[in-house]
Amino acid sequence: MTPAQIDRVFGRERLKMVTGEHVEVYREAVAPGEPRRYTKRFLATTNGDFGPWTEREWRILARLIGHGIRCVPEVVQFDAGAKSGMRSVQTCDAGVTVASAQDRSHHAGRRHAVRHTNTLRRVGLRL
Repeated sequence: MTPAQIDRVFGRERLKMVTGEHVEVYREAVAPGEPRRYTKRFLATTNGDFGPWTEREWRILARLIGHGIRCVPEVVQFDAGAKSGMRSVQTCDAGVTVASAQDRSHHAGRRHAVRHTNTLRRVGLRL
């Protein structure tokens, strides 16, 4: 990898991540020594308004963290959009969305999908 490619992946400047049309993820600019932060918000598209998914994801992450699930990104803050009108959730890991995690577990095999779904049900979540 070139130094420019390494900086793009591991840099500390603001960067828009590649996502689907329904979600927007940015790696926020941070000073050296500060943990990286990622801001995610779900958008309105021609297929529907996915904005409410932002709060849904925040609630699910908070609940999983509260139940001691360790592979969940740390939530830095949730902005309900009172000022900007756009909800956003900020984490210390870009992570995957709850929907894509469920989809991946489904494609990884039935046994894994059942185990993943049972973990979410155990902490009181229904997808």
